[in-house]
Amino acid sequence: MYEDLQQRYHHGDLRSSLINATVDMINKQGVEAITMRSLSNWVGVSRTAAYRHFSNKVDLLTATATEGFKKFSLALRVARLDYSEDEIGRFGLMGQAYVQFAVEYSAYYGLMFGDASIEKTDEYNKASNEAFEELEEILVTLQQAYIIKEEDPKMQANFVWSLMHGFSSLLINGKLEHIADLQEEMAYLEQKIMASLIE
Repeated sequence: MYEDLQQRYHHGDLRSSLINATVDMINKQGVEAITMRSLSNWVGVSRTAAYRHFSNKVDLLTATATEGFKKFSLALRVARLDYSEDEIGRFGLMGQAYVQFAVEYSAYYGLMFGDASIEKTDEYNKASNEAFEELEEILVTLQQAYIIKEEDPKMQANFVWSLMHGFSSLLINGKLEHIADLQEEMAYLEQKIMASLIE
């Protein structure tokens, strides 16, 4: 068991290994199972080694949530800059990227938006804001193309973000099991969001 963990986590970058292990543990056992002791055992290192990178559980979970926002921002940015699509198409791709990230990386997503023990550090806030700004950017682009109303893009982004977060959270928690076709449901949601931004 110990040897398997040693091979799984590369201790050349122990900080990243601890974050990756945190995500694995949350996926398999839930966030309540995370302690510095359990994490150290999971990775196969001493607690002293783990404490060199994270002072406590809050520090660890905050760093993991921050890393999640960085990955989330990148997924949204890749969709926003996919110039094989027009402005509306890129907006749709961002919606798909949002939901895909939330479902595939639910451990990250839960920490990013739902864990009360996260500390709002400067790095965390910067990563979070960058994700939000990706959504603002596409809305400004849609405004400049005269596709949606010229309103405060931050307010529009709050509206879109709220809908996407609600949809994703329901999906993660198994409350939308009656959906027959997720792609069709996403297209419908995108259509309704776009219509509300045009009116």
